[in-house]
Amino acid sequence: VVGVDLAMEGIKKSMNNNFPEVSFETLSHDGDENAAAFTHFFAKVAADDSNSRTVDVHLFTGDLFKVCQWWASMIGKQQGEGASRGPIAYQYFDFCYDRASMVAMHPSLRKPYVDSILSVFPPATDSTSGTPPSANP
Repeated sequence: VVGVDLAMEGIKKSMNNNFPEVSFETLSHDGDENAAAFTHFFAKVAADDSNSRTVDVHLFTGDLFKVCQWWASMIGKQQGEGASRGPIAYQYFDFCYDRASMVAMHPSLRKPYVDSILSVFPPATDSTSGTPPSANP
């Protein structure tokens, strides 16, 4: 589970509403030449099934474009040859739900937004041509 909100209030509300009994670890990313600063909250949460498994929950406050860029780089680091596998598994996303961003953003930002979201999904190919699909918002 990954959630991103530009405002800290949104993340705190999500924590209180969806994970009231969970203690999150706070991991700050100070930013560098490739990504702006953001805050990453991480917890392992018991899955709602009978298998006694846990689910990683990542909540971010900051710029979605930069969070996606950073997440994609972390996937690459964990998949590379000789990569270290720490306590946090950075995996491709299975699903994305956007409650309002596309409607609220300027049309010139829509393609970069879609490209950012696509960067955290597994590379896909068009079944007819074998090439990556294009992002057409």
